[in-house]
Amino acid sequence: MTLRLADDRDPARFPCRVSLGLRHTDLDSQKLVSNVAIAELFEDARTHFSVDRKLKSAFDPHRRVLTSLEFTFGMDARYPGAMDIAVGVLNIENSGWTLRLIALQNGNYVAGCDARFVLLLDDALVDLPERLVALLKKDQIGPAFGQIG
Repeated sequence: MTLRLADDRDPARFPCRVSLGLRHTDLDSQKLVSNVAIAELFEDARTHFSVDRKLKSAFDPHRRVLTSLEFTFGMDARYPGAMDIAVGVLNIENSGWTLRLIALQNGNYVAGCDARFVLLLDDALVDLPERLVALLKKDQIGPAFGQIG
């Protein structure tokens, strides 16, 4: 069984870590890091993960499309400082995959994000190429291929 996003807070389970700095412009009117800024940090971490794992070469000529995002928020993030984002592959299905990301500041859980992707070719949904599935499995933290938690 897969842990709910709100309960999945152990960074040791995640194979990839990215540390991203916070900017003064990330603050909201209460001088806390805004939820929008945290969502942008998740986007940056997803990009780092994809580049580091060379995923694009495994799905060319297909187009990767983000189909859903789910966020949970825990404690407030503070500036100055950095945010550590842990990334892992939660689910792999025939036609898509889900990344799970958690954000930590000073070791404390700040937020979580599930991001689901599919591949399109000529605007039609396609099955994941075997090479991409093999790459994703290396970083899998969730159920086995084809299973949905």
